[in-house]
Amino acid sequence: MRYMKDFLERTKVRLEDLFESMMKQQAQIRASYAVTIKLKEHEVVKMIMVDATFTFEVRLRASFPSLQKENDRIFGKPWMLRDIIYDMLLLENQVPFFILEYLYFLALANNTVPLETGFPSLS
Repeated sequence: MRYMKDFLERTKVRLEDLFESMMKQQAQIRASYAVTIKLKEHEVVKMIMVDATFTFEVRLRASFPSLQKENDRIFGKPWMLRDIIYDMLLLENQVPFFILEYLYFLALANNTVPLETGFPSLS
């Protein structure tokens, strides 16, 4: 939740706007998974919002250490970062790529990352 909050603050995107945008993509999100998701529409969107912004923020902070906060609970503990990256690679924890692309677009559109070394690739 902290990483989602940081993403929203940095990109100046309102939580309500992000939620509304993702609700419009809810059917496509569900279609990205082989199993039937038995959560209500708003529950799926909330879960994806948190997971996707977390994934995006981890990738961004790994590429731009200047974005890491002094007391960052992940980057301040290297063993935790290793465990999180391993967990993110598990197939059942994958976030649909088009959602990450959307977050990438929001971050680029608002010029909210240090681009002097180039914006990191999502792949």
